[in-house]
Parts: sequence; C-alpha cells; structure tokens
Amino acid sequence: KSTTFLKSLIIQIAQALDLLAHHKIVHSDIKTENILLK
Repeated sequence: KSTTFLKSLIIQIAQALDLLAHHKIVHSDIKTENILLK
C-alpha cells in the first residue's frame, strides 16, 4: 500500500512541476524539505 501511495505522490509532484514549467515558472530549490503534504 505504501508503494502505491509513494508512486501516486511522485506522479503528482511531477505533474505539478510540469504545469509550472508550462507556465514558464521554475522552482529553483526542489528538495524533500520543500514538499508540503496535506
């Protein structure tokens, strides 16, 4: 179950970064400490 959750989480982060890139927004400090889980 945790593997499925992590896979989903990684996909969502990648999609969010792709959306930002599409809008020409670059996050210059991507690291685990900067990912907010809710």
